[in-house]
Amino acid sequence: MLSSRLKNPGVAALAFCGVMPLLAQTVHEPQTFFRESVGLKDDQIPSIQRGQAVVQVLSTRSPSEIAVFGATYINASPEDYLAAMQNLDNLRKSSNFLALRQFSTPPKLSDLEGFTLEDDDIKDLRNCKPGKCELQLPAESIKELQNSVNWSAPDVAAQVNKLAQTKALEWLIKYQKEGNRALGIYYDKEQPLSVVDQFESLVHHSSPFSRYLPDLKNYLIGYPQAQLPNAESFFLWEKVKFGLKPTLRMNHVIIYRNPGASGPTNLITIKHFILPQGEWTAG
Repeated sequence: MLSSRLKNPGVAALAFCGVMPLLAQTVHEPQTFFRESVGLKDDQIPSIQRGQAVVQVLSTRSPSEIAVFGATYINASPEDYLAAMQNLDNLRKSSNFLALRQFSTPPKLSDLEGFTLEDDDIKDLRNCKPGKCELQLPAESIKELQNSVNWSAPDVAAQVNKLAQTKALEWLIKYQKEGNRALGIYYDKEQPLSVVDQFESLVHHSSPFSRYLPDLKNYLIGYPQAQLPNAESFFLWEKVKFGLKPTLRMNHVIIYRNPGASGPTNLITIKHFILPQGEWTAG
């Protein structure tokens, strides 16, 4: 698995779960990939086949970006692994997931039942400002939420959560139509952050994309206009234990079966749009 994300809140994170049959390669993959693209040492590669987990921090062009590679051997067929990763009922049994739901096609507001903020974050929203807000939203969204809530009413939390669900649905529909252009600009620091610029920079300058997965690279940048053969995708949201507070994440999940010149590689690519409670962000 290769997980890439940007340190700045408000930027998309990518997680790649790739399945490559280590014993079935007719050429020197994935060993060449492990050495040249990841930088693993010769003694680390055999340890993967022995069932040991290997983790490597990768270099990036900017201190604001983080890329981490992890690999482990799973004694299962690629199709069984892909099926397990798509089994939401099993994922819900994990203690790390507080809520999890796949969006309908097309998405609808009822899909977001349970998509809620913490009480402390709702209280902070009333008077916060761009750059100084626990919920790190675009400036126009902060103002809209503040002006749309009757803060003296007893159902403030219900009002805010309903608005948050509505805005999340609107954002998802916009993303499905416009792709990365819908990611917007965020004001979690003194300087505004263009999410699309940093996301595309991360993808463009990731060498494994250009060398091994050019079609997936083009799809991530060009969605929804770009096409990706041998792939299917869906959307879900989740509320997970992440850091000090629960985290809301909107996910674009892409299942890609890449035949590849060096042998088949099956991947699940998850594009996270992270909304941590206490630091609501999206990217």
